[in-house]
Amino acid sequence: MAYPDDGEPVGVRVIDQVRSDLTDINGTGYHHTLREVRVYDGAAISLGSVTGPFALVIPESDQVLDDTTGMIRHSLMLSIVAGLRTMTGSTTWKNELRWLLADITQRFEQDKQLNGLAAYLTATSQEVFEAETTQPLAICRAQYRIEYRHVHDNPSVVT
Repeated sequence: MAYPDDGEPVGVRVIDQVRSDLTDINGTGYHHTLREVRVYDGAAISLGSVTGPFALVIPESDQVLDDTTGMIRHSLMLSIVAGLRTMTGSTTWKNELRWLLADITQRFEQDKQLNGLAAYLTATSQEVFEAETTQPLAICRAQYRIEYRHVHDNPSVVT
């Protein structure tokens, strides 16, 4: 039997949907508008031209939970590192990062199954990192666990 070629694997589509959901944070009903959303691919990251809030999706691990029922269940852990530019000497960045985390949380509350690709999405942690008042960038991180499934012999078919 030839290996099926029915399209992109579910795991790839899950990460694409996370990125797509984050691009929906556009000010309407949110505190911020994400101006740049990228998926980390291992290449060097330049944020020199980014003028507003940004997010970087970083897939960390994809663990197989079960493969005995005709389907394979995965647990994908990923981080979303988000940030914004700060003004030298400003201290408002902590509040703005909390709002940015709230925007991300709100967006995923509206799409917990990632447009039908995931069984569920769970927030596992949020963190605001300390920023130097002399640095032009402040960042935070939200971590999520996403369970998704595909049929045993075809990773592109959602179950």
